[in-house]
Amino acid sequence: MGAKEVLDSRKVEHEVLLGKLIAAKPARFDDALPTTLPKSHGLYAISLIGAADGEYLHVGKTRDGRSGLLGRTWEQHYKTGGSAGDLVEKVKARGHGADKGQAQEYIRRNCQVQWVVVEDSVARIWAEHYVLSVLRPLWGS
Repeated sequence: MGAKEVLDSRKVEHEVLLGKLIAAKPARFDDALPTTLPKSHGLYAISLIGAADGEYLHVGKTRDGRSGLLGRTWEQHYKTGGSAGDLVEKVKARGHGADKGQAQEYIRRNCQVQWVVVEDSVARIWAEHYVLSVLRPLWGS
């Protein structure tokens, strides 16, 4: 396979993952989310409920922990909070909550998440770069 074919193949692979991600049914940050999110690894995109098409707040990937998408989006971004990159801190930094509880309430009322499973860690890393470059999340990754 020549260079063009290799590059075309990679482009298609990432376009397919991006398509699956944005076509995934959004789920709210409510009590049902922990039972809906898989422990599989993958990519996720967080947006405001009712946001314009293509407008996302935060996009990222799971790391190689035990809890996959459940651990990354529910536990780290929503429940635990406290680190600079998590959703709770991003909400507080934008004035939507003075403390963790208020930020979590803002997320619960206003945010939703979509995801796609990508188990291969190397593919997940490269796909995240592609997805970030296309979606350009308002609050970063």
